Amino acid sequence: MGEHSKQSSDLLNRRSFIKGGAGAVAAASCMTTLGFSARGQQAADEAVLARVPMRVLANGPYIDARINDHGPFTFGLDTGSMNSPLARELAETMGFDSRPTVRTGQPTVFTVGSSTTLSTVKASFTSFANLWALPGTRIYGDIGHNALKDFVVEFDYAGGIFTVYDPTRFEYHGGGTILPATWFMNYDPQIDGEIAVPGLPPIKTKFTLDTGAGGTVISAPLVSAHHLARHVVATMPAPRSAPLADGVNGIVFDTVTARIDAIRIGPYDL
Repeated sequence: MGEHSKQSSDLLNRRSFIKGGAGAVAAASCMTTLGFSARGQQAADEAVLARVPMRVLANGPYIDARINDHGPFTFGLDTGSMNSPLARELAETMGFDSRPTVRTGQPTVFTVGSSTTLSTVKASFTSFANLWALPGTRIYGDIGHNALKDFVVEFDYAGGIFTVYDPTRFEYHGGGTILPATWFMNYDPQIDGEIAVPGLPPIKTKFTLDTGAGGTVISAPLVSAHHLARHVVATMPAPRSAPLADGVNGIVFDTVTARIDAIRIGPYDL
């Protein structure tokens, strides 16, 4: 999370999100865009294309879906990912050719529920093996923006349900709060908000709604600009050994875990 330069902000396109209650992460969308909707959407059943169980593992949402008529397999739902990377360790299990040069770029379709196909993507592969210990199961890949972009989608964390809506028929009638939002680089959903840290005035920033992050992260430039490391009142001890991985391809991030007073989004203090 953090402020982007004015040059970067010129790339943003306006959208809206919804913040709901009772465990629903929220956001609404315009047609043909990725979004979230708040729990309590009652009047849009005619717009539902698929509604499937969703598991939250290591703070990330996962569903079972088919890929090119193979499976079902377990995939992460990652709104912060431009693409939908697949586990190269399990490529052949998913029905792909054993040769990377043949399978990479292959038109690929995820099917959610009995028959709802998401947007066609080009297959890309990376290593997921070091991440499997975190959710405690094999993950076959992530379903990202390029597969979700043509639908309205709802993440009901409290109810454990993921819903895909027809954007041309979707109307929101729940009790959530609609918040202005933007796309950064035409894929990364962001909303304005503040962070509250002891001893400092509220810090305005933009929050990226990244369901695949597994936690809340404040970016290094924001930490440095406001000297946040001096003001946090409680930090987690550093682990004795580095994690196997924080991201795909074995990426490990250098982070400090600490407590702040609040994250403020619209009328909500989180």
